[in-house]
Amino acid sequence: MLATHAPIGLLPKSLLESKCKLVYLSRNPKDTFVSYWHFAMNTKPENYAGVSSIEEGVDMFCKGLIICGPFWDHVLDYWNASLEKSDNVFFLTYEQLLSEPIPLVRRLADFLGYGFSTEEEDSRMVDAIVKMCSFENLSKLEVNNCSNKVSGDGFTNKSFFWRGEAGDWKNHLMLELANLLDDVTEQKFIIGHNFKSLV
Repeated sequence: MLATHAPIGLLPKSLLESKCKLVYLSRNPKDTFVSYWHFAMNTKPENYAGVSSIEEGVDMFCKGLIICGPFWDHVLDYWNASLEKSDNVFFLTYEQLLSEPIPLVRRLADFLGYGFSTEEEDSRMVDAIVKMCSFENLSKLEVNNCSNKVSGDGFTNKSFFWRGEAGDWKNHLMLELANLLDDVTEQKFIIGHNFKSLV
């Protein structure tokens, strides 16, 4: 099992041509930006002299000047792959996962070829998995709350968790910035591709 932020175009051709299963998790662009912004600010070096305001951050995000390239291209490439190779690429959104975790875990298990048995369903295994993998549980684990550095790169373990809430962008983005992200999203997803699932 491998977790990556890489665009699909950077994945090895052999992987894409194999029977390997890809699970892609996307998120509302505004929440993605806010989470990314907090991660960037929490992991920047002490003498960092780069982007310092959230306005600059939104501008760079809209221009695609972020790690792993433009957000919208990243999402659309995996979305298109999920349509072309639905047996191999499973596309879901963070918002779906929050609102309907149990049905999605069942669908994911089926996609991976390990659907739940009647006995597993009766023992409420799906509920247990959802609870164990919840943001609340994972963010409270001791490994994520310790103050030790991770592999000498300067990141603290807690840097990898923000709030995990859908719609948290409302607490951090001024209306002008939110509207700018909405405009780019509409241009990239709706006008260009008729892709409304993330808006």
